Amino acid sequence: MYSKLEFELEFITPAFIGGAFNQEKEYLELRPASLIGSLRYWFRNLLGTITDDVDAIYKLEEELFGSQQKAGAVKVRVKPKEVKINDNLDHLGEEEKEALSYIGFGNIIKRENKRTKEVFYSVRPYLDIGSKYKITFLVPKKYEDLFVYFLYLYNFLGSLGGRSRRGWGNFILKPVSGLKEEFRSLNWEVFDIDSIKWIYKSLKAYSGIKLVNDKVLWSFKVFEPKEDFFKG
Repeated sequence: MYSKLEFELEFITPAFIGGAFNQEKEYLELRPASLIGSLRYWFRNLLGTITDDVDAIYKLEEELFGSQQKAGAVKVRVKPKEVKINDNLDHLGEEEKEALSYIGFGNIIKRENKRTKEVFYSVRPYLDIGSKYKITFLVPKKYEDLFVYFLYLYNFLGSLGGRSRRGWGNFILKPVSGLKEEFRSLNWEVFDIDSIKWIYKSLKAYSGIKLVNDKVLWSFKVFEPKEDFFKG
């Protein structure tokens, strides 16, 4: 049995995203493979904070997101809703362009006409702020809670596309349908430390994750949120 979880993904910083033809506007798109790759990276890192069984982490990662040998249990569908594509910085001042050419190096290149000394910028096409996509996750019910705990943290930590570690490709996931009430009631748009603590503590409740006879097993302890999550 699968749970169908629907979200709206909205970019809040420009994203340099694309495939083999990312220099051309018509090929600029957010692909399921890009999203799965990012999910896989952060899943591995976050699970590394709750268990030291590396084999179990890789096994569960493979189970959810797939490997070269088999497809993952989590299915991702991406549908454009409102896509804004740009390839210039004409709306910005010179100081802003200079700064962006540094943090966007490789995607934004400052150039100078040797004859006229005129400065201009070559900009790789990007998805502009406000671009929106409908994201649908099909998740096996046995993994649903674990996946949503992870997804909430990923919402504030993850990013997509080139130079994503420099602030490009940040986004917000907004729940649309399919989530349980306790997850819908969380603030998905603003970093809320109480929600983060509750989610992370819930994720840590899976600390019994381990690999036994090539199967990932875990124990889960239900608890009530408290003020002193990180004390002791």
